[in-house]
Amino acid sequence: MKRKLTIIGSSLLMIAIVVGIYGYKEYHRQHKSIAGLDATFNVTSTTLVQDFEADENTANKKYLDKIVVVEGILVSVDMNDRTPGILLNSGSPVAMVSCQLEKGYEQKMRQLKAGKTIKIKGICTGMLMDVILTRCTLID
Repeated sequence: MKRKLTIIGSSLLMIAIVVGIYGYKEYHRQHKSIAGLDATFNVTSTTLVQDFEADENTANKKYLDKIVVVEGILVSVDMNDRTPGILLNSGSPVAMVSCQLEKGYEQKMRQLKAGKTIKIKGICTGMLMDVILTRCTLID
């Protein structure tokens, strides 16, 4: 009887260790970069925002969770520690395109100047106040 309890206890401990290791790896897993992936759409920041302002439901069906290349005029660069970001002008008085960049673009972001036209590739996650692109990469 004691031997059975030892085997069961050891088995449960091994299962707990395997589950713990798997959980740790999943929690700390990084997203793959979208830099090498093809974009579904190539649009200007003006067109993107106009599509969302005209009909948000249709724009969500078209752009949501898709890789989009957006070209627009740089308004500002935010170099915070968590998620570096860029705002692109859309011509709208209310909304812009907000781009949250992947890590590793800090050096390139320091070289960007407001008023310049840039291209960014990212995944569209919809519109709150601005149209949001995540996991973005700068396109030279």
